[in-house]
Amino acid sequence: MIQFMMKYFERRGIPPTKVRFPPGKTKEGKSTAEVAVEMGRALQSESVVAIPSSVWEIGGKVLYKWDVEYLDEQRRGDMFQSALVSLEAKILRAMFVPERVITQDTLSKAGSYSLSKVHADMFLLGEEGLTVSLEDQINKYLISKLVEINFGKKAWARVEIERITEARKQFLKDVFMEMLKSGDAKPAADAIADYLGLPMEGKQPEAQEAEEKSETSISLEESQPAGRWWREPTELEDEKMLADIEDKVDIEKEVLANELTSILDDVEEKVVSKLDSLLRRNEDLGDLWYRNVRTITPEGMRKIEKVVWEPRRSDVRKAFLNKMKEMYFYGQKTAFDELGMAEDPKVDKRYWNKLQMRVQTILDEFYSNLRYKVNLAITETAASQEAPIPKVRAVFSVYRNKKIPTMCDTELMMAFNIGRKQVADYYGTG
Repeated sequence: MIQFMMKYFERRGIPPTKVRFPPGKTKEGKSTAEVAVEMGRALQSESVVAIPSSVWEIGGKVLYKWDVEYLDEQRRGDMFQSALVSLEAKILRAMFVPERVITQDTLSKAGSYSLSKVHADMFLLGEEGLTVSLEDQINKYLISKLVEINFGKKAWARVEIERITEARKQFLKDVFMEMLKSGDAKPAADAIADYLGLPMEGKQPEAQEAEEKSETSISLEESQPAGRWWREPTELEDEKMLADIEDKVDIEKEVLANELTSILDDVEEKVVSKLDSLLRRNEDLGDLWYRNVRTITPEGMRKIEKVVWEPRRSDVRKAFLNKMKEMYFYGQKTAFDELGMAEDPKVDKRYWNKLQMRVQTILDEFYSNLRYKVNLAITETAASQEAPIPKVRAVFSVYRNKKIPTMCDTELMMAFNIGRKQVADYYGTG
């Protein structure tokens, strides 16, 4: 029916053209029938034609020898508008959107509160179906892959989106109304008044209030005692030792960050060089993080396999392991100093294995996240027709300026605390 309707509207919108012509040929020897057909086709494309004004008399009537007219002279615009409104309503229904909300003014119809409530319920029902579909797709194609890359195939995770139901909506409404009645929830009257531009009784002007706050903050800052810590150390805490620990962590963090930045610079150049080579040879960019390795099968056959390419991974591991071991020993030393014991730091396999496993986890997360960010940047540039190399360099810049300093601070402090915990477990002080 829709297809038939569109064909009908096509004929109404561009009706056939009827052209009258005298029999015979033109002075150039061209048939007048052919000329008439060309005129009709030109008019269908909104062209202008010029025809001679010669006439002849037929049955006592004077008629033009050449004449043009449309077969249908009853073209109306309202039928097209009605068709558009009908199609719009069908599109909205297919999207589970109540069409009365969108087409109310167009249809010149109004509805009751009950009708609008039914429309809202239908809309929520459609949204719930969309939520279920999104949840399934996200868990199947996104969450499962992210979990597998970061934590292995045995790990399990799932995103569950809360359903939009009438019972849930009514429950939240009832809870909020009870909170209002009991005084536990208060409307943001000040914010509402500011938004509407209404004065509030007892409220000071913004400039005066800001000035008083500024004076109060200054007086509070002046009243605070000058010191390095946000609170005074307790009797069991040595302020000098705390300062030495912080200075040591800052120094080692800077050393490790500089070493990792140097390695990352080399990794960036290797990745960019390989990416540029793949682009110039018009090869699959999915091979960016893989390299070919020649192997020999148990049958003695030579075979080329693709393995994950993680440039300078061993160097990153060595840098992390060395600094974390140093902080692990330093943590033991500070614990012995606090206890007044003349003991030397030593390696305990239980705690040392934790550090080694942590370094392995750091490397896996670092390279997997780096691969993901670089691939995402390449995908975005492919969609926007941009050059991918500047985007890839921007990813490495973020790692240099944010990721590496945060990692160094967190991991070195963890190694330091593991060393102190080892002493505490040995001598029963924890």
